[in-house]
Amino acid sequence: MQLPVGAMVDRWGPGLPYAGALILAALGSSLFAVAESIEMACAGCILIGVGSAFGWVAALKIIAERFPPDRFAMMSGAGMFIGLCGGFSGQVIAGSLVDAFGWHYGLGLPGGDAGCERHPRGARSAGSDADCPA
Repeated sequence: MQLPVGAMVDRWGPGLPYAGALILAALGSSLFAVAESIEMACAGCILIGVGSAFGWVAALKIIAERFPPDRFAMMSGAGMFIGLCGGFSGQVIAGSLVDAFGWHYGLGLPGGDAGCERHPRGARSAGSDADCPA
């Protein structure tokens, strides 16, 4: 995905493709959160992956445009460090949300799908796997 993303970022700049990718990733997270079948869950994961492919390419383009060339390595390394810290801390946060509210809510909250009308909080015990599509 990063090769076509690079071409889009070069053509339109990092803003428009990145904004669209954020929407795709959020939709994928919401779709995964409300999945009733493994196919729906896989479709959500694919949307998350496609949306996430834009992030690093757009960040590198912004770094290349806004910082002098001799700072590129340091700034891209700092960006990677921040991203990895987000991945590590996100697992703790997501795990806590899943433990507290179940996997539909725990994964739907980051996707902006906090309502999850079909799966009210009281419908199952916290952490129940009864509603897992797998």
